[in-house]
Amino acid sequence: LFRSTANVRAEPNKRSAHAGKVALGAAVYVMWAEPNGWVRVRSAAGDVSGFVHKSLLTETAPPAATLDLATAD
Repeated sequence: LFRSTANVRAEPNKRSAHAGKVALGAAVYVMWAEPNGWVRVRSAAGDVSGFVHKSLLTETAPPAATLDLATAD
């Protein structure tokens, strides 16, 4: 299953409310990582911030990352 967006969550868990969506390949700024594998991010445009799971991120250059949505739920 391939997706074009990933859900950004308000809290660092899958059951948390949606805080927004980020497009496939969009640059995000990593703010910090939680011990449970969730990462606090802010979109490069600054319009979305919240948590995504680290499995959706691919490092391109510190501190930016992009979403790899081939494995997104």
